[in-house]
Amino acid sequence: MAELESLSDIRDRFVTVVTWLKDSAETTANALRNTEQRTETTADKNEWTGDPFDVENLGKPFDRTEQNEDMHKVVTARDKLGVIGDLQLITLQGDYLATLERATRLRLSTRCRATAHAAARLRGHGHTGGLFNRGVIGQIARLSKLSKDIP
Repeated sequence: MAELESLSDIRDRFVTVVTWLKDSAETTANALRNTEQRTETTADKNEWTGDPFDVENLGKPFDRTEQNEDMHKVVTARDKLGVIGDLQLITLQGDYLATLERATRLRLSTRCRATAHAAARLRGHGHTGGLFNRGVIGQIARLSKLSKDIP
């Protein structure tokens, strides 16, 4: 039987981006209190030029290559098995980076693009099979059914 051993860790890209987020929040709070001038900040660009029209490389500051490699290592390991915490650790870091990338892309998008995305998103939210009806209520209903062990 293979040994259980953690095969993942907190990755530098994740720490860099979340630290930038904390610093950016502090700078914004100070600007709102009029204690300093608000400055626009971006995460460590990680070889991105900083040009909002460089859409192809816009995701580089939020690169999830390390998380993808960790996930592959954990699910394919045969000699040393990872632990369930590895999956949570890897997934949570990747989810944060992906969410921040989407937020950055939206923040840098044109007004027309942002309006189109908002309209489509809200249409999906209001749809019978959308997020709230099928997603949220559906998930709670499934959990309720499972907790009562009803076939």
